[in-house]
Amino acid sequence: MKLSDSSCVDVVESPRKRTFSLPQMELSTSNTLQLPGQDPISPLLAPPQSQLSATQSADRPTLHSQQQHPLHKQSRSSSWFTANNIVPVRPKTANLKQSLTLDEQLGLLKNPSSSSSKPKPPPQSQFSVLHAAAVSGDKLGLQKLVAANFCDINLQDKFGRTPLTFAVLGDFPECAETLLKNGGSAQIADRSGRTPLHWAAHHGHFSCLKLLLTHCKKQNLHWGVPDQGGVTVLHLATRRPEQKCLPVVLKHLNSSNIGIDAQDKNNRTPLHWAASQGSFEYVKILLKHGAQVQAIDVEGKTPLHWIASCSESTGNANRDPVKTIKMLVEASNGAPLINCQDYEGRIPLHLGM
Repeated sequence: MKLSDSSCVDVVESPRKRTFSLPQMELSTSNTLQLPGQDPISPLLAPPQSQLSATQSADRPTLHSQQQHPLHKQSRSSSWFTANNIVPVRPKTANLKQSLTLDEQLGLLKNPSSSSSKPKPPPQSQFSVLHAAAVSGDKLGLQKLVAANFCDINLQDKFGRTPLTFAVLGDFPECAETLLKNGGSAQIADRSGRTPLHWAAHHGHFSCLKLLLTHCKKQNLHWGVPDQGGVTVLHLATRRPEQKCLPVVLKHLNSSNIGIDAQDKNNRTPLHWAASQGSFEYVKILLKHGAQVQAIDVEGKTPLHWIASCSESTGNANRDPVKTIKMLVEASNGAPLINCQDYEGRIPLHLGM
């Protein structure tokens, strides 16, 4: 390195390497280093040259023979500002927020501490090979997996459904029986609050429904728990056109903790559900077991209101609204059921027009 008379610092390397020149510096008579108009060390943080006072200019660091060039000390440039009581001008937070989108700003307001942290990955699905074997009806593969203790037999996927639930959804009673014999639970509910019994009644899978009811009776298990909507297995058994599900549920009703007039969150009983479907046989069976004809739901409607709003028979032998209305009127025993008004002042005749 050589200091020339023109106060220019030149660095020249070998002919094979490139040659470059450092910015020019002025060397005063007092052996004080004078910086150019804009600070080459930290142009973003340094204040303008016009704002520096004469005292601050006189306190600049001096250049010694063994001292390196200031450009080689960029990592310690902030110490010069601290020694001279100069506060660096930093960008304001408001300016940073203006460059963010609305969703990003709302995210910073909700959780400011996690603004710089990486987003957490979504939870992994717990769908296992055991679930796949159950829903596909692979009884032999399921038996091998259970015997090898491949995973928890009651493992739940991201919807809270166990392998037993998948066997019921696929209507594979043999797979469901294998799981029950090896510790599968018939009482584990998914995120909607439904157990395998709920899904068997919902889809009308009679073989699985009968198997689960028999298992609960042997194990002395209460299966009448409602889902998140207050719907029980008895409610769901009335919505299927098959006439097998409801009688087998009523046969095991004593082993549950629900009654014949169990209400969902809309205060509707199984008789309301059966009447809304126009099911003559189901209404007849429920009345035989003591269902209340004058039960009122959240809208003030009786089962007669629902059957009156039901359409005419469409060829289904189990669907006969006219016969069902006659049966409900006769079961009322002279009670004012025909002229009973709902909360909007409507009688069943209004809904039947």
